[in-house]
Amino acid sequence: MLNILTDASFWIALVDPRDQYHNQAKIFAEEIYKSKIKVLIPWPVLYEIFRTRFVKNKRNKEIINRLFKKLSPLYIEYIDDKEYRELALQEILKGKRALSLVDKIIHCILYDKNLPIHILVTADIRDFQDICSQLNIKIWPLQE
Repeated sequence: MLNILTDASFWIALVDPRDQYHNQAKIFAEEIYKSKIKVLIPWPVLYEIFRTRFVKNKRNKEIINRLFKKLSPLYIEYIDDKEYRELALQEILKGKRALSLVDKIIHCILYDKNLPIHILVTADIRDFQDICSQLNIKIWPLQE
């Protein structure tokens, strides 16, 4: 089974018609429905998605809820970030590269050999291009 790791930017693009990746996100979501793809969502990404402004919009919640219901429980997995938090925080505090804690946790997940990732779904390509290239992980929507 193909594992894809999703960043908040995908989910936000999916519900926001003004987002530059909106149409691509809708097409990709349909591909996810049809394929045997496991969607991995780290808990910190859920915190980013379901911020106050987002959840006040009923349409946004309905779109995401439909997708989650279509995928759950066979093809969606929420990733607990507990084992990645401390390392991610330490790397941010000593690091030279300005990444959010959520993005750093995603980096740690990508490096986890026990959790094979085939595709990273993000619009923030520059934050992940180096690591994905090193680990031979495709990035959506940049790569097909």
